Amino acid sequence: MNFGGCDIIFMMERYFTKTFFRFFMGFVAIIALAFGVMYIAGSQLFQGPIDNVAAPR
Repeated sequence: MNFGGCDIIFMMERYFTKTFFRFFMGFVAIIALAFGVMYIAGSQLFQGPIDNVAAPR
């Protein structure tokens, strides 16, 4: 166990970035997917009223 400043930082950074990057990319993908589904469902659901308000006839 060598707790010299450089070694522990390097080890922690290498391990932490790998796991954190994987978790972060998964989290971003889930958020993007949820927002995409919400946006598509919302545009399909509220297409009429928004269209009427935007361009009244």
